[in-house]
Amino acid sequence: MIELIDLEKSFDNIKAVNRVGLNILDGEVFGLVGTNGAGKSTILRIISGVIKPDAGIVLVDKCPVYDNPEVKKDIFYISDDQYFLPASTPEEMASYYENIYKGFDKLRFYKYCTGFGLDTKRRISTFSKGMKKQVSIPSPRSGAAAPDIKPVSARRICRPSSSSSSLRTLAIVCPLDTGHTCATLGKRFG
Repeated sequence: MIELIDLEKSFDNIKAVNRVGLNILDGEVFGLVGTNGAGKSTILRIISGVIKPDAGIVLVDKCPVYDNPEVKKDIFYISDDQYFLPASTPEEMASYYENIYKGFDKLRFYKYCTGFGLDTKRRISTFSKGMKKQVSIPSPRSGAAAPDIKPVSARRICRPSSSSSSLRTLAIVCPLDTGHTCATLGKRFG
């Protein structure tokens, strides 16, 4: 479970997050809804431990996230801008991840790419923005926060490993500008 307890974050004089509290259950697809500038991406960065809140805390399975590498290793955050090695293919990125990240599951990576209909031999630089995000999903870690996933993609995330125990602990949090997409993904949004 992901717990947000009285989170606050400001950037200079701008209050990006103001006393946010929330529980996201294991296995839940949760849509984080708000207009541009409402703090959705900031909340995702706090959840993933990329930035520290000014106040409050994020707990994953009752353990604090920030400054906790053991918890962070099970969290995956897809930012708006992904980075891939120049002129690389998904196949080349999988080999890179396999050498860098202990426990990287290359078979799972290929299973997701296939599920998304991605050509693993095609240069990532030729992919659309959405396809690049899809390549990021099965990358080194999977877990808590995955922004801007289209409904069909979110369904495919769960489908390839629906028999595995990892699905039961996977929570997907999607920042959305409207509730429409969220309504097609899951039962809950806030």
